[in-house]
Amino acid sequence: MEGPRDRANDPGVWPNLMKRFDMTDGTRESWRSVPGYEGSYEVSDLGRVRSWRPWRGNPVPRVLAASPDTNGHRRIRLSFEGSAEHAGVHKLVMLAFVGPVPEGMEVLHGDDDKTNNRLSNLRYGTRSENMLDRVENGRDPRSNQTHCVRGHAFNSENTRHQPRAGRTWRACRTCQRDATRRYRERNIGTGGG
Repeated sequence: MEGPRDRANDPGVWPNLMKRFDMTDGTRESWRSVPGYEGSYEVSDLGRVRSWRPWRGNPVPRVLAASPDTNGHRRIRLSFEGSAEHAGVHKLVMLAFVGPVPEGMEVLHGDDDKTNNRLSNLRYGTRSENMLDRVENGRDPRSNQTHCVRGHAFNSENTRHQPRAGRTWRACRTCQRDATRRYRERNIGTGGG
């Protein structure tokens, strides 16, 4: 008996659905098999995942609905031969279209929107590059702070920019003065130096 994987590999059965799909806005969508799930799942360059497995009488292929994880990334549940795993859509897109993630790298979203899993928005990069992207795109909560943790304003008179580890950090001058004063009072009172 012929199954969905057999139909997926037969270009004569569903030629218009095999590799391209016209979106309503005229965008062309390219599909590739998910490595390890060939014939069962495909991912598109627009960040959508579809299944070639029949489910509850629904026709194949069907586009799957991704759900957010605790960090806001879209995830899909993939099952094969009795086992299942959850995978990030952004990771599936890069795996299918670019290849496996290089050692020490991770998938970066160019606009820092974790729901935008289009191939044009994704790239491999280091954790450090990912954090710098957050700052540059205005999504890092610390870079948007207007006051230090003790409530002092980050303004030109009260902010010190200090280089550390190849980057520049903001520091509150008032907090630094207070910490230095407390240190000196503590050490002078004990005979330290």
